[in-house]
Amino acid sequence: MPESYYRTGQAAKQLGVSSYLLRRLCEEGEITAEITDGQQWRIPGFEIARLRREGIPDVPVESDEADPSHTDSDPGELSEGLLAAPSEELIEAAEAVKIVESRLKKRRIEKDAEEVEDWFRDRDRRQAALDAAERQKAEAAQAEQRRQNWLDSWIQYALNWRPWDAPRETELEIHQAVRTVLASVQPDQSRHTTQRLVEAAVEKALQPWKRKKEIRSAIESSLNRLPWDLNHRSEWAALKQRALEAAAAAIGKLPADATSSEMEQVAWLAVQPMAREYAHWQDCQNLARGIMLPGGTFEDNQQAGQAVSEALARLPVGTSQKELEKAKEAALEPFRAAIQERKADEDQARREREKAQQRAGVERRVDGRLSSHLGDYLRELGEDEIVFDDAADRWEMETGLKKRIRSLLLSEVLEDPKISDQDIDELIEELVDEHKREFLDD
Repeated sequence: MPESYYRTGQAAKQLGVSSYLLRRLCEEGEITAEITDGQQWRIPGFEIARLRREGIPDVPVESDEADPSHTDSDPGELSEGLLAAPSEELIEAAEAVKIVESRLKKRRIEKDAEEVEDWFRDRDRRQAALDAAERQKAEAAQAEQRRQNWLDSWIQYALNWRPWDAPRETELEIHQAVRTVLASVQPDQSRHTTQRLVEAAVEKALQPWKRKKEIRSAIESSLNRLPWDLNHRSEWAALKQRALEAAAAAIGKLPADATSSEMEQVAWLAVQPMAREYAHWQDCQNLARGIMLPGGTFEDNQQAGQAVSEALARLPVGTSQKELEKAKEAALEPFRAAIQERKADEDQARREREKAQQRAGVERRVDGRLSSHLGDYLRELGEDEIVFDDAADRWEMETGLKKRIRSLLLSEVLEDPKISDQDIDELIEELVDEHKREFLDD
C-alpha cells in the first residue's frame, strides 16, 4: 500500500500544533518531509506517527557565532576573492542588508511567539469544550442507564407473566410490546399506572398465540374423531393433511370473535368428505385384498390385486357395493384369460417336450438296432446272396443302407413306439431287401 502524505496544515491539526511550527521544523530538517514543485511541504504518515510517540522537537535557535556575516578581520584587509578594499558604498549596502535581516528576524520571532500563544489559547479552549462535552455525556449516560434499568425491570416483570405452555418466540412479542408501550412513559410515572400498561401490553402480545391455540385445539378435536388408521398410518398422511387443511380453512372463515365450540363444529363438518373418502378406500382395499386366482402364481395374484385397487380407486366416493364388485370382476377378467392362455401354452409345450423326448428315445433305439443288426444281416446275405469283394466293400454298403433306411425305419417305429426289438430287426431286413438292389446295381 503506498505511503500517505499530509500537508502541514493537516499534520498540524493531527499533532495539535501550529502549521508555522511544522514548516520551521521542515525547513530546519528536524522532521522528515519533502517539498513539492509548488514549494509546499508534505509530511509522510509514518513521520506523524513518530512525532505522536516521541513528541514535537524544538526549533533550533540561531546563534550570532553561526552568522556567516560576522568576522573579526580588519575591514581594511582584503577579503578572500576581492581584488581591492571594499568601498564606502559597498560597506553601507552591507550594513543596510544586516539591518533588514535583523528586522526580519525580530518580526519572525514575534510572529512565532504569537502563534505559540495562539496555539496554547486554542488548546485551552478545546480542552474546556471537551471537558464540558464529557460531563454532558456522562450525565446523559447515567440518565440512560437509570432508564434502561427501569425498563429492564418491567420487561422482566412482563416475561414472568408468559404462560408456561406459550412458545419461546412469544417472549419476543412481549419484549417488543412492553418496550413500545413504555417508550412514552417516564420512570417517575406511578408504579400502579405503569403496571396496568405493562399487563395490557402482555395480554395484547399473547392474544395471537391464544387464538392460534384455540384454533389448533378445534382442529385436533375434529381429527381425533376420525378413524385411527387415518390419523396414525403413513399411507393416509396425505388424506389427513387434506382434512387438516379443510378444517383450518373452515375455521378461517369464521368471525374473529367465534367461540371454541363454533370452531369445533365447523371443523368437524369440514373433515366429513375425507372421512367418507377413507371409508370408500377401505371398501376398495377389502375387495382387492386376498385375491387368489385359480392356476395363478403369487405374482399373478399380486398384479391382479393391484389392478383391482387401481380400478376401484377410479370410482367416485359413494359407489355402491354392487358396482364395486362389478368393477372388481372386470379388472380380474384379463388376468383369468391370461392364466388360461398360459396354461394352454404350457400344456402344448409339455406335449411337445414329451414328443421330443419320445422321438429322441426312438432315435436312440433305432440307431442302436441299426448298429447291432444291420451288419449281422449283411454278413448273412454275404454268405448266401451277395458277394462282397472284401470287408471294406461290405462296410460301404452297410453305411449307405443305414443312411437310406434310417428315416424310413424311424417313421415306422414312431407310429408304434412299443414295437419290439425283434419286430424292428424284421423291419430292418425288409428295408434292406427293398433297397439293396440299388447298391448292388451301382
